[in-house]
Amino acid sequence: MKKIIIELYIIGLSTIILPFIIKIILLKKILLIRFGLVFSEKIGHFALDTELFLLKKKENNKKFIIDIIGKEKITSNNYLLKKWKEKFLILNLKYLIISALKLTKYITRSNEHDSNLFDNSDHRYLLNKYDSSINFNKHENNYGIKILLKFGLKLDDKYICIHNRDSFYNKKYLSVKNWEYHKHRNFSIESFNKVINYFSSNNNFIFRVGKEVEEKIKLSDKKIIDYPFNDLKSDFMDLFLIKNCRYYVGCDSGLSCVAYLFRKPMVLTNFTGFNQIIKNAYKKEIIIFKHFYSLDLNRKLSLKEIFEMKINDIDSYHDFKKMKIELLENSQEEIFNACLE
Repeated sequence: MKKIIIELYIIGLSTIILPFIIKIILLKKILLIRFGLVFSEKIGHFALDTELFLLKKKENNKKFIIDIIGKEKITSNNYLLKKWKEKFLILNLKYLIISALKLTKYITRSNEHDSNLFDNSDHRYLLNKYDSSINFNKHENNYGIKILLKFGLKLDDKYICIHNRDSFYNKKYLSVKNWEYHKHRNFSIESFNKVINYFSSNNNFIFRVGKEVEEKIKLSDKKIIDYPFNDLKSDFMDLFLIKNCRYYVGCDSGLSCVAYLFRKPMVLTNFTGFNQIIKNAYKKEIIIFKHFYSLDLNRKLSLKEIFEMKINDIDSYHDFKKMKIELLENSQEEIFNACLE
């Protein structure tokens, strides 16, 4: 019923704005007006796709383009929203933007009026060419340092950020949709135990980052900070910690996109999407994949077999299950060796 009401609302809005949309289309050779939505409910898309949208504009350097941008109802990080609003106008007019997009696409039979703020992964090479669009001012940096001191760090202490993907955020904030099809990307924080112990014993602090997570780190050391369970957690520190870490150890989760945003050196473990790495062109990362185990053959598949069986582009737990493929987590030793490299 809710979907029907929303569709009727969009149709009503479309009727009202139709005369304006026609004028916008007629003016496109003089001034191109585009519409788009930032995918604010997921931190990965909100950080990286928005960054790549700005970098594409910088790269193309086209004048006489105006982008009218809206956002989703849910915002994964309000401080990131604040920083993006310093770069361009973001309106709380989601359905008006959707109406404008639908009308322009229907009338022109093209996407020329679409700002394209979603899935810009083909343009990741731009991350190597341009600095991050987001920086913190003196006040923000001083505040971040103040919080680090409260965590027990000294001014000259170094730290590493780690993150494992689980389903907690989606279940808590986006439960209206069933996200089970992505659970093949999850893995346990315990996979990082050897890395955590090594770097903490070599005078590095370890921040396990994330907004909401399922399991706690079971290791005990004053240099190991399980940040999601800490009272000092905030949307600002979610960003500040990653921006200022030595490097980031994670996976193909949304939070890794914040590391991309700030151009951090990265080790990405338990990767599952071969097609994602083919698109990738970021020079500061090392990626290791989960093992593809065939239940029919009772063994791990080779890279050649993965591509021959056309399972390299699968991105759904249910599809892997149909193919009788089980994804095995990287061992602690494999992750440790990747980090040393």
